[in-house]
Amino acid sequence: MAAPRGRGGARRRRPRARRAGPRAGAPPRAARCAARTPARRDRVRLLGDRDARLPERRRIRGARLRLRRPRRGAPRAHRLHLREPQVPGARTRGPRAGPSLRRGRAAGRRTRSRRRRTGGGGPRRAPGSRRHHGRTRADARAPPPPGDATVRGRPPRAGRGHRGARGGAPRTCACGRGLSRRGCARLRAQRGGGGRLRARGASVAESRGLKRCAWPALAWGVGLAGLAYRIRELGRYGFWNDEAWVALSTRVQGVAQFRLSLGPTPVLWAATLRLLAPLPLAPEVSLRLLPFLFSGLTLWLAFRTGRHLVGALGGLLALGAIAFDPGSILWAKLLKQYSAEAFLALLAFHRATVFGRSHRTRDLVALGLTLSVGVALANAQLFVGPPLLGALLADAIATEDWPRARAVVAAGVAVGAWDLAYFKILVAPHLTASLAEYWDNAYVTGSADQAARFVVRTLQAMLGATWSGLGMVLALPSLVALFVRVRATRPVLLAIVLLIAELAWLSSRRLVPFNASRVMLFLLTVLNVHLAMAFGFAASQLWSRRALWPLAPLLLALLVRDIAVRRNWASLGLVEQAENLGPLVRIVEESRRPEDAVLVYDRSVYVYAYYQGRTPVLVPAPGTTVGFAPLIDDPGVSVVDAKHAPETAARAFDRHPRVWLLGSRFRAGEESRILRVLRAHGRLIAESRRERALLLLLER
Repeated sequence: MAAPRGRGGARRRRPRARRAGPRAGAPPRAARCAARTPARRDRVRLLGDRDARLPERRRIRGARLRLRRPRRGAPRAHRLHLREPQVPGARTRGPRAGPSLRRGRAAGRRTRSRRRRTGGGGPRRAPGSRRHHGRTRADARAPPPPGDATVRGRPPRAGRGHRGARGGAPRTCACGRGLSRRGCARLRAQRGGGGRLRARGASVAESRGLKRCAWPALAWGVGLAGLAYRIRELGRYGFWNDEAWVALSTRVQGVAQFRLSLGPTPVLWAATLRLLAPLPLAPEVSLRLLPFLFSGLTLWLAFRTGRHLVGALGGLLALGAIAFDPGSILWAKLLKQYSAEAFLALLAFHRATVFGRSHRTRDLVALGLTLSVGVALANAQLFVGPPLLGALLADAIATEDWPRARAVVAAGVAVGAWDLAYFKILVAPHLTASLAEYWDNAYVTGSADQAARFVVRTLQAMLGATWSGLGMVLALPSLVALFVRVRATRPVLLAIVLLIAELAWLSSRRLVPFNASRVMLFLLTVLNVHLAMAFGFAASQLWSRRALWPLAPLLLALLVRDIAVRRNWASLGLVEQAENLGPLVRIVEESRRPEDAVLVYDRSVYVYAYYQGRTPVLVPAPGTTVGFAPLIDDPGVSVVDAKHAPETAARAFDRHPRVWLLGSRFRAGEESRILRVLRAHGRLIAESRRERALLLLLER
């Protein structure tokens, strides 16, 4: 039988028969009545069959409404899930996991209470009109008012006047949006330029004190000042002993020699240095460009991470903490991988924060690539991966997001398998007993209480180079406030605690020197960035409170003044490990005669092997800290130390008319002892001294 048709031949829907009893799964009467009230209807719309085509997300006064189909048989009252308000500094990208239903109900109660205090929800809509992102259908078709900014590309709500607490005429702002003065001021404060939401405290600070264009200018100024300190004395000195270990990988020939030259150096770091070696620059400059580049990227990432989480003020403080950190400045101009470890560790924490917000698979893949590929550039990624993935897994379990938990477990298995294979093949063979003896005083020892006190004292000493006494006092309450108020920082802050515990345990197993500042540079960088973000967040929150806003500039001024007074700006950026033996080796190679002999001090063998004219040849040496030693195959070159100096000097002067002495980093008393022995066999002709280096020429 054909369906009846109305006017114009259109199909007419049959009237549905009214049921006698209540519909199965219907909400209680109080919930149905609350959903029919104007205030409730203006706020939310429950998801039904005819509302299946609504967008999944809808912004409702700073909250997130997630609409999804319920389980079969679930009551309609349980189909509403309110998301948390936007955290300070959050940039909304992708979906977010909503809180529990209890938090959603609490948010709904706060919303209804606020509407009761303000006198209702404004004028009712016209019959038959539909809301489109907070506007009527006619408003949606009309263009926005000229000069009116948008929030995420959508115009603000129009025609929503607010009545007083006792009713009466609406007290609207003169801006023409139909909002109250207070609501309009809040909208201007929460709306950043370019259609992005800003943190409430940080955006209020921007609107009151600084224009939006001033933050990038300040960031550029601080960043350029930090780069200037890093350029200072870059390439001025030759390679010192530890740098020569790494630089030898650029001069050896053959795959076997290259693999032997790695030692504790990451394989991708050494391979990148070989690509930089042919540049038409001095090797002291061309090879050191790599750590300088990673240090500059760390400055950019520190500002980006702080701005992403807590706003521009937090990003600026994080940038300043890394830009003027003595350890970061020192290792930005030395040929070691510590600057790359700091950058990649901070990048891993940043990617973990992004994934903790978006829950997208591609962000988890990016985090996995940062941890797995980054281990070839920085050994510290072996330590960063387990705490980060463990914290993300704990967050997923706490929010009962089981698909995300399974994805994190899969990523952890993949990254763990890769790291284990890399460690067994390329790292473990170079862990010698001499290396453990070298760091003997840097390991965590003793009972649990003694180990905890050792860890706390070590962290205080390391962080004291960047933060003053006031900063150390305010560190814990600021971090607690950041943990409580900004949910996106909870997994990364938990990961930092787990990372410290992991490093302390590995140090007790004599695998990681916890009291070595250069080895712990990646941990110090992560701590400094998050401490700076916590201080910036605390200042922003104080600034946004009407009664406490004078404390914000006072706190920042005292913090900056304390740091500036304690810093030795004249010596900041000077190289402490200067061992300028390289130019002296070049002098010997240019001025040496065929009948001359060369005596090389035993602590200068690696530097001489790199700067010599011959191609260096390496041999395995398990008794050294790096597992290899250069082979001295030149018959005119001998290694000398204080113990065997008389025999070595007598043999050299018996066979050669002239003898050269090259040495650096002499042990206490050994330089004068060797000089007395040499002067007893020959006459001093020439002497040249550089930073911690010595060159002598004696004639028989």
